[in-house]
Amino acid sequence: MEPTLVDGSFILYRKQTTAKVGDLVVANHPSQDMLIVKRLSDIGKQGFSVSSDNPAQGTDSRTWGPLREIVGVVTLHRGA
Repeated sequence: MEPTLVDGSFILYRKQTTAKVGDLVVANHPSQDMLIVKRLSDIGKQGFSVSSDNPAQGTDSRTWGPLREIVGVVTLHRGA
């Protein structure tokens, strides 16, 4: 599957911590000081699982495990 966002894409997100499975979400990277945009794939007791739209080239909860918090939900995105 092709990635939803590519280098140079523009996103607009709403700061909120509630999201539903399938939403594009903004979260803190688990080991680096940066924000990431991923698709919410599961909400569980251990946290939020996120997935890459292009799993062959992206990293996600398969590598990191569940994330503890979501920063926001993407409301608009435009490709470069």
